[in-house]
Amino acid sequence: MNLLPYESFCEVRLGESQDDVVLSFGEPIRRQQNRSGELEFQYEAMVVRFGTQGVVEITARPETVVLEGAKISRHALASYLQTRDPYAKLIHGFVVSLKFGVAVDDDSENDGWISVFVRGHWNDVIHLS
Repeated sequence: MNLLPYESFCEVRLGESQDDVVLSFGEPIRRQQNRSGELEFQYEAMVVRFGTQGVVEITARPETVVLEGAKISRHALASYLQTRDPYAKLIHGFVVSLKFGVAVDDDSENDGWISVFVRGHWNDVIHLS
């Protein structure tokens, strides 16, 4: 699955409208608001979050991602980010890289959920740590 920092992930473009996501993937299994007040579309293998400017975050768990031309397993992505981004941080169980616009769930129980986000989306979390 291609991961283009601050652009797209899992065939979803950041900034894409709700209607465009539904056209591409069909009706979500569930629509709900998260604790941050964002609308979430939950699909079987991914969650798409919306802000006022369209998609702000895509979370999924593909077996591999392609980043910078390298094919990386989801289990190795956190360490890849830490070697490629000296400012990547472990925060609340996520390895967060602002360089790549990616957060990887480092909790073994949740096993490698990957979130790709728009610029600024995780800044508050980073600065609170």
